[in-house]
Amino acid sequence: MFNKLRSKMVEQSCSTKELAQVLGISQSTLSRRFNGKHTFTIIEVGKCKERLALTDTEVSEIFFNVKVS
Repeated sequence: MFNKLRSKMVEQSCSTKELAQVLGISQSTLSRRFNGKHTFTIIEVGKCKERLALTDTEVSEIFFNVKVS
């Protein structure tokens, strides 16, 4: 589900440890987010967008499962 987010992390040289720190959560909590057991909060989505330089389209596709043409 979050493969595109992981790809952006690699592209932006952002480790899971760093992203967890940016979000203010533990790595295990971030792992649960990636596995779909917990959802990202809107504040976390904004922080991901900023750190990973995500476009609005990417945010929609990654976090809200909306395909934008």
